[in-house]
Amino acid sequence: MSGFKAWLKGLFSRKKKPVVPPERVRRAAESIIESEGLTANLDDEAAKVLLAWGVARAKAIARATAGMDDDTAEVAMYPRMRALRRLLRAVNRWIPRRLEIGAEGNRSALEEVLEYAAEVYGEQFTPPDEERVQYFLFSDLPSDAPRAIQGLRHLLENREDNE
Repeated sequence: MSGFKAWLKGLFSRKKKPVVPPERVRRAAESIIESEGLTANLDDEAAKVLLAWGVARAKAIARATAGMDDDTAEVAMYPRMRALRRLLRAVNRWIPRRLEIGAEGNRSALEEVLEYAAEVYGEQFTPPDEERVQYFLFSDLPSDAPRAIQGLRHLLENREDNE
């Protein structure tokens, strides 16, 4: 087969990417935005950072259901979305108290968040190594609340950048 014929055949035989209904992604994001209890203990700036993180994760969870019918997607999303809300609530409780609860309390709060993160992020989640945990606990966590939340997100997502 000539190169052109092979290219033409490949062009028409490519499988299409599974589609995620935009409505599913929107509903997942709205379920986070509309949950007022997720940010009740935070000031407005910290709440915005936490909600932005939550919405991004909710959208990613919804997108992971590409090609699924609505019922199957709902079943697949439910445990991860529940874990996401629990993670966000844990951060909401922890961050305002982080300077008062000491090293042991902060380590315990981080361990709780890591447990939820494993389910939220799924198979792609790799727990941070001890060096990154120490950096977070002693550099990012004592910062203002929005920066502490951003540092936590970077830690969980194994991101090196400091947006």
